[in-house]
Amino acid sequence: MREIYCIIIFFIVKGILNPTFEEFSYFFLLNVIGISKFLFAVLVLIGQICHVIGALVYKSFCRNVDTRWMVFFAMITASVSAFLNYCFAKRWNLKCGINDYVFLFFTDVVFNVV
Repeated sequence: MREIYCIIIFFIVKGILNPTFEEFSYFFLLNVIGISKFLFAVLVLIGQICHVIGALVYKSFCRNVDTRWMVFFAMITASVSAFLNYCFAKRWNLKCGINDYVFLFFTDVVFNVV
C-alpha cells in the first residue's frame, strides 16, 4: 500500500509543478473556454489520479488479456477520445446541451482511466 501512496504523491507533485503549458489545449481552455488556472490544475490532478486508477484496474483485471487486444482497445479509445476533443473544439457539446465543465470532467475522467 505504501507504493500506491508514493505514486499518488508523485502525481500530485508532478501536476502542481509541471503543468503542460506547451499544449494547445491549455490556450484553448484558458482563453477560448475561459476556465481558471485553478480549474486547469484540478483537471490535470484528476487526470493523474485517473492514471493511478487505470493502473490498478489493469493490475486487477487485465493482466491476462493478450497484448494485441490491449493495443486494439487502446487504439479504439484514442480514436474516440480524439473525436470527442474535436467535438469539443467545434463546440458541438453546447449544441447537444452539454455544459463545457461537465463535458471536460467526464471525458477526462473516462478516457484517462481507460
